[in-house]
Amino acid sequence: MLLAASYVLRFTFSLLHFTLHALRFSMEHWIEACRLEELPPGGRKLVKVNNLEIALFNLKGVIYAIKNRCPHRGGPLIRGFTDPAGGIKCPMHGWRFVLRDGSSERPAQATVYPVKVENGLLYLCV
Repeated sequence: MLLAASYVLRFTFSLLHFTLHALRFSMEHWIEACRLEELPPGGRKLVKVNNLEIALFNLKGVIYAIKNRCPHRGGPLIRGFTDPAGGIKCPMHGWRFVLRDGSSERPAQATVYPVKVENGLLYLCV
């Protein structure tokens, strides 16, 4: 009896997790940020989407989007220093964040946004 209840509970949690995961993806909003030609390889651009400042970077043809403010002291990441490994260093105190996922060796996580390109337009999921 206890074993059956355990399976039912696990199934219920799995179903709930799947439902929440599906709901999250159905609620995504892709918003046009700029034309791809405005962000050539090696370029950067600051855009405002839904009252959020988002810094865009084109590193070797890969587009990254990160919240413009450093989570440490609010420094403008658009003015930061990129590195060949795909990181950005805040210009104020040098905290480094990985543009792909926002991770850092410091005790902070930067917010990054999914990017897609369609018909020459760059879209952000916010």
